[in-house]
Amino acid sequence: MVSLLLADLRSVFSLLAADRLSSAQLVQALCALPDRPWSRILGGRKPITVKWLSRRLRSLGVASRNLRINGTQSKSYTLADLPK
Repeated sequence: MVSLLLADLRSVFSLLAADRLSSAQLVQALCALPDRPWSRILGGRKPITVKWLSRRLRSLGVASRNLRINGTQSKSYTLADLPK
């Protein structure tokens, strides 16, 4: 599941042509991916949340940062922070 999450996160960064995205943007984009479990993973019927994503990434040594994106500061992740 972790390798799928990392692959999908990389895809989202690529699709959105971004090097940094807010946690909320990542969750929304992951849940919008077709044929992926992110929109129904919690209890088999609920989408992932920012908190869920944070916990999974933290277990890989990746922490969110306060970054300014389009003039708004929010908890965010950068593509460079994702493990290879």
